[in-house]
Amino acid sequence: MLRCLRRYGRLRDEAPLAVAVSMGADSLALTAAVFELRARGRIGDVLLIHVDHGQHDHSAFAAARAVELAAGLGLDVAVERPALGPGASEAVLRDARYAAFAAAMRRHGARTLLIAHHADDQVETLVMRAQRGTS
Repeated sequence: MLRCLRRYGRLRDEAPLAVAVSMGADSLALTAAVFELRARGRIGDVLLIHVDHGQHDHSAFAAARAVELAAGLGLDVAVERPALGPGASEAVLRDARYAAFAAAMRRHGARTLLIAHHADDQVETLVMRAQRGTS
């Protein structure tokens, strides 16, 4: 990650570095890595962005935990709540998530967004599509 940030000139960028935090293990690991870089003075301000789609019973709890995490680490946080009806499709959720990231970044002056994905993300998507009978 540090090599990528250096390559694109984001280490000394005055704009905050935005990090998508779903509160899953992969985004928490990314948050920890970015926090460590900040603690070492390798990057500047960090903005955590959590998107609460409101699609499950525990979504408000996850949003509250994201706020607590940011406060505990001394980082700025934006919790975005796109207006979506119940049972939105994965495609609708994804589009809303990226629109929410863009809106939060504009408001906070961030130009770079880090998103954690792990190898199982693609496998999970394929399995979900196979179960639904879609391509």
